[in-house]
Amino acid sequence: SRAVFYFVFRKEFNFLEINHWLTIAKNLISGAGYSENVLLTYFPTAGLEPTAARGPVPVLVLSFWLLLFRHAYEGPLYVYSWALSSATAVALYFMARKILGSAKAAAVTALLYCFYLPEMFIASAYAAASESLFTFLLMGYFAAVLRSRETGRMAWAMAAGGLLGLCVLSRPVVFFLPLLYLAYALRAARAKAFSSLLAFFLCFFAVLLPWAIRNHRVLHKPVLTTTLGGYNLFRHNGMLARNEFRIYTAEDFLPYARQAAEKTGSPLESLSEVRLDEIFRKEACAVIRAYPGRYLKLCLLRTVWLWYKINGDRPLFLAQNILIYSGMFPGFVLAFALRHRLRFFVWHFFYFIFAHAAINAQFRFICPMMPYGIMIAVFMWATSGNFLLRKSLRV
Repeated sequence: SRAVFYFVFRKEFNFLEINHWLTIAKNLISGAGYSENVLLTYFPTAGLEPTAARGPVPVLVLSFWLLLFRHAYEGPLYVYSWALSSATAVALYFMARKILGSAKAAAVTALLYCFYLPEMFIASAYAAASESLFTFLLMGYFAAVLRSRETGRMAWAMAAGGLLGLCVLSRPVVFFLPLLYLAYALRAARAKAFSSLLAFFLCFFAVLLPWAIRNHRVLHKPVLTTTLGGYNLFRHNGMLARNEFRIYTAEDFLPYARQAAEKTGSPLESLSEVRLDEIFRKEACAVIRAYPGRYLKLCLLRTVWLWYKINGDRPLFLAQNILIYSGMFPGFVLAFALRHRLRFFVWHFFYFIFAHAAINAQFRFICPMMPYGIMIAVFMWATSGNFLLRKSLRV
């Protein structure tokens, strides 16, 4: 389905080196190290500089594909992205069959995801980024957590910790997800709960440790995720000082970034990534503290923008999302009302919504959660259908 989608809409896809993932991978396999010729992927420098602006897991995977296919990597990278999407759909079927207790409902869930247009677009448009890989790793994490809860086996808790560590090194926004795991695991109230929690956190930080050591040696700070956090926070919230409220800021933001950096008395290009991250984070926090009302308004706007940003000029995307949303959002309420296992995914939706409303809203950031949104929608439709059927039989 993704290959057909690509060939039908291929004019919309330019194989750009999105966010410089490929650039870092090319430098890595050429012997130049984990480096770029820009600071924080946006500010050009005179030469290659060590970077931690992008997590290492997608870069290492891209490096592997570049080593295999050298200059003819475009086609294989598309196939790789589509394959990850297909693997996610297969895993979603088995997960839905287990949670919903129905092979038919599971099949509907998997088929809807297979033909979910926004994800099909993202899988091709961002084949050289982290989207498909992150979605697949997140699926693995959820599966391991659920198996850990069912069996109580420490091995599944360790797998969950390791997979979540890989997720963090692909998309740093999930760095605080262990707090949700902590709450979920404690509810199990098993004798092995403490040992499983310890195993989870040990594996989680063990995966992050090599990256932190590398950053401490190279950048002189043990960065656990990336150095883009402060930049993103300032880029998408600094506008509040000018009383502006926008979904996304691009090149028009760059002069303000330079002004913030040059307050130190040095030009931006002379500062390290770590120092810039600190400067931008400090500036963003100062703006937010100065205008808390504006920040709250922007967060509320982003909570809405998050769901429709990809639908603007694509009527088919909008129609499909309206169908799914009609079941998904009521399904959130129903899952809590019935104390259903799907509450686990609803809590994770709340985490993603809160995190991106606080920083930056794009639909592709919430898209990795949509397999479970589709499952919740199917649950809502099936439950409603069964209720109406029983009511009609009583009549």
